[in-house]
Amino acid sequence: MNVFIQRHPGADAVTKMKNASRHSRSLQDGNRQEGAEKDDAATTDGSDLYLRLNIGGKSYCIRKELYTEERTLMHDIVEATHEQRLAIVDGCDPITGEYYIERNSRIADHIIDFFATGSLHKPQNMCIEKFKEELAYWRISHEHVSLADFLALLEESLSPILHIIRASM
Repeated sequence: MNVFIQRHPGADAVTKMKNASRHSRSLQDGNRQEGAEKDDAATTDGSDLYLRLNIGGKSYCIRKELYTEERTLMHDIVEATHEQRLAIVDGCDPITGEYYIERNSRIADHIIDFFATGSLHKPQNMCIEKFKEELAYWRISHEHVSLADFLALLEESLSPILHIIRASM
């Protein structure tokens, strides 16, 4: 699976969202002409392919087809209906169509990048406990952390114990 993620307000992301929105509207207009009823909430997403998220104040346009197969919170969000999403996220801006999630924006890029690449890197200068909290929140397994970052996490976790052992020698 591939994932397309662009941060707003990049011209490419805006163009893709407009094109996807136009395509979605033309499909919806065609369905309405055939007498099919469309759920108005579905149109707030922009299209059937992309979802707009705002995580900690940073806007993202993410492709609904995620890279990872492991079931994560992001899977729940992209597969949910508008009403279900409102129960998961912290809010929705009806003007932009963005679903808001109140999380640390410093790690948001790393989390979103994980869904594009399948590899997760710990941000520099981030407390290990905060990083673990974010992994738990998003329901991302520790096994997705890159080997170098995993070793650094392990060393950081063991550091207090190693300090005590060295001091007692």
